[in-house]
Amino acid sequence: MYYSNVVISYLQANKILAMKLDRAVSGTEQRVSGQVKNNRCWRNSNPILYILFY
Repeated sequence: MYYSNVVISYLQANKILAMKLDRAVSGTEQRVSGQVKNNRCWRNSNPILYILFY
């Protein structure tokens, strides 16, 4: 039983870290996407990056 409790707490800790990472990345994605949409010069000079983030 001890090992199952260790595994459960390990998985819960990883879930919390994954949720924090997802939240941080989604905020970054929104900011980059907003910058790409508002900057026509950037679009013209970096078409591959524009496609990735649009």
